[in-house]
Amino acid sequence: MKPVLINIGRGTIISEESIIEALNNGWISGAILDVFPKEPLPVDSPLWSQPNGTQMSVGPNQDKELPQEDQPVSLPLPASAGFAFLQFSSFLFV
Repeated sequence: MKPVLINIGRGTIISEESIIEALNNGWISGAILDVFPKEPLPVDSPLWSQPNGTQMSVGPNQDKELPQEDQPVSLPLPASAGFAFLQFSSFLFV
């Protein structure tokens, strides 16, 4: 079983480029990121283009009316959700 990176610290603690490299090379099976160096995560970020990406809202914005794809998820994550990005109000599962 490959490791999963979990970073709930500051966005600049771990290099975004290093995370992408680790994912692309299969060094880690996934990652859960709480913050990014630039927020919101830019639409052209390579993180969004990782396979099987789905954005889901979590946190204080849960009370808003959200599109179906932005609904909060429950844990444990499904086996198909090998990668997750956690933004202040977003999850991206890849």
